[in-house]
Amino acid sequence: MGVQSVAMISMTATLLEAAGNRFRTRAMGVRMLAVYGMAPGLMGSGVLIERVGYSWTISACCAVGLVFTLLIAVRWRASMWPRKRTTASAPAPQHVS
Repeated sequence: MGVQSVAMISMTATLLEAAGNRFRTRAMGVRMLAVYGMAPGLMGSGVLIERVGYSWTISACCAVGLVFTLLIAVRWRASMWPRKRTTASAPAPQHVS
C-alpha cells in the first residue's frame, strides 16, 4: 500500500504539471471523481461478481456507464456543444440625426 501511495503522489504531480494552469482544477476534478468512486464501485462489483458472475457484472457496469454518459450529454448538451444560429440576424437600426 505504501508504494502505491508514493506512486499516486508522483503521478498527481506529473498530471498537474502537464495540465498547465488553465486545466489544473479540471484535471483534479476528474481525478477525484475516478479515485473516490473506485472504492464503492469495487466493493459493489465484488458482491455482484459473487452473485451473478463476472460477465454479467461487467455488462451491467458498462450499461450503467453508458446510460449515465447519455444522461450527462442530454442534460448538458447546450454547454458542451453550443448551437450556431442558422438564420441571419436583422441589421441593427441606424439612428438618423
